[in-house]
Amino acid sequence: MMNGNGIKTPLVVHGGTGLPEDYIKKLLAAGGAKFNVSTELKHTLIDTKFEYISAHRDEYDPGKIDAAVRDATRKAVIHWMEMLECVGKA
Repeated sequence: MMNGNGIKTPLVVHGGTGLPEDYIKKLLAAGGAKFNVSTELKHTLIDTKFEYISAHRDEYDPGKIDAAVRDATRKAVIHWMEMLECVGKA
């Protein structure tokens, strides 16, 4: 993306959580270089803990709760990496 002085600058998207995929693709094409999706990851953590504890009311195993959160977070991160076409890039 070019700024007012003709200098190429990266486009940072604050609040990428909840944007439609086609809109994200347009932002990528416009020079999107950083997408903040921390809100989605926070919801993933809270929702996964709630769902796991609700489904396992008679069980108390923090390790299993942590594993469920880790797996759900990994799935969300991989989803974003694939959508932003950065899998395998360093």
